Amino acid sequence: MLKKWQADDHVNFTLSVALAIGGYITGDHLLHVSGVVTTVFTALLMLRTHKETFTGIGRLFNIYWDYLGFITNSILFFLIG
Repeated sequence: MLKKWQADDHVNFTLSVALAIGGYITGDHLLHVSGVVTTVFTALLMLRTHKETFTGIGRLFNIYWDYLGFITNSILFFLIG
């Protein structure tokens, strides 16, 4: 499924975030196991089977988390001030 969108990193990034959220919900609510363990297992499985697809996603994750950290720090700065 992921090999169809190999050229577009943004689609792969969105699918990987959706997979993490979906894995957590599936494990926690449907299978009644730890959602965190299910998410980690899903991520390891995806990295093992689709390693070539996720080469550019690491860069996008860094950009996303840096931006989210900047926004969070800005909101906290304004709330404290």
